[in-house]
Amino acid sequence: MWAIGVSYYETYEFFAIDRRLTKTEMRALRAISTRATITPTRFYNFYDWGGLKADPRELVRRYFDLFLYTEQSAGARWAMLRFPADWIDRRVWRTYVAETRSAMSDRSASIAVREKAIMLTLLPPEDDRESGRAALGDTYDGDEMDDLDEGSLAVPLALVRADLLAGDLRALYVLWLRSVQGGERRPTAIEPQRPPGLDRVSRLSGVLSALAEFMRLDADLLEVALESPTSAPRTVGALLEAAQSKRSTRRRRVIKR
Repeated sequence: MWAIGVSYYETYEFFAIDRRLTKTEMRALRAISTRATITPTRFYNFYDWGGLKADPRELVRRYFDLFLYTEQSAGARWAMLRFPADWIDRRVWRTYVAETRSAMSDRSASIAVREKAIMLTLLPPEDDRESGRAALGDTYDGDEMDDLDEGSLAVPLALVRADLLAGDLRALYVLWLRSVQGGERRPTAIEPQRPPGLDRVSRLSGVLSALAEFMRLDADLLEVALESPTSAPRTVGALLEAAQSKRSTRRRRVIKR
């Protein structure tokens, strides 16, 4: 029952993509929650009080390939994508996202090894305006790329996973930009090689656009990053300065009107 005056609502959604859950596994999941929706490919539950009585990281490690958490009041988001370790070149992936010992860290995107799997954790901040100011200045508006319908988030994330398994690394570059925006990279760090197909915002696929929105990636940072020639990598500091300059110029034009 909804509490009067309280807008707390969170969802936990897990997907088995590479294989179906067995009946034994579904019974084990039912023991965790008697109210959850459980099918051979999905475990879903929502709460307006309490919470999931299990560690999502452990559930992904044992059963699932994709996990998505959303929370209404603060706009929190958390996702995990599981990959077969022998399909992933960790050396290449570490160029774009940090590798950590834990499947949960304070980084916006990170990978961790779990037995024969690689876990990609996505953790955009709840109120991006605070972290955005640290990287882009007080003119940052965290709502510009935050228009996703919470109910539609799982599909683009599943497609991101499919693209990465197929060797398309463009999503990793988007995640690298998110780490730049969040102040996780040194100003002198050099932009990694941009995967083919990233030359302007207007050519972004719907999947990549949805990922950028899910991560609350600043629109100006994304645009200036894709505008720069691939043959001339920039430093993190230069990218941030260019994004702030672009935003300031656009706002001056609006004021003049």
